[in-house]
This record gives sequence, structure tokens and C-alpha cells, in this order.
Amino acid sequence: MDLYKDSNNLVIIEFANNTAIKKFVWVEPTCVSIELAAETEYQIITHDKTFRIEFNEQETITFYLQYSFGFVLNKRPYFKTTNNLHPWVLDLDCSQIN
Repeated sequence: MDLYKDSNNLVIIEFANNTAIKKFVWVEPTCVSIELAAETEYQIITHDKTFRIEFNEQETITFYLQYSFGFVLNKRPYFKTTNNLHPWVLDLDCSQIN
């Protein structure tokens, strides 16, 4: 069964880097470093419904998937209003890792 085909089993977490400085997200337990480009929105899609976010003193945020390795990462240009019409574009696909 493909866990990502049933939208009822998915959690979507959206976040943005609305600064001119690139930042980083480290995803555990997959051990993937994601460079957040300036002025860009991101979307992590996962079937794991429990997660943890930690901030450190550098420009890195650690995102822990608690019970899964798999996720999909999409991105699009940052838009200053709530109605962003830019389409999401696949940036990273780790959906087969579980």
C-alpha cells in the first residue's frame, strides 16, 4: 500500500524562509539536510502524525519525524499575502523510505 496516495493519512506542514538569508532544516531520522532558499515557502508531506521541532543557536532547525523516515518536500516562491498562486514543485522525495 502506498501511504502517500490516501490524503486522509497525510500531514502537511508548511513553513517559509521569508528572509534574504538562507537557513537549514535537518530532518531526522532520515538524516537529510535541507537548504532553505531565501524568499521560499516549503511543504513537508508525511504520513507520520507525530513530530518534533527544535531550534538551535545557528541557522538550523531540526525536524524530527517520530515514527517514520518518509516524507515529500515541495517548494515555491514566497508570497507576502495569504493567497499564494505559485504551484508547489517537488524538491525532494523520500516517500519510499519507511
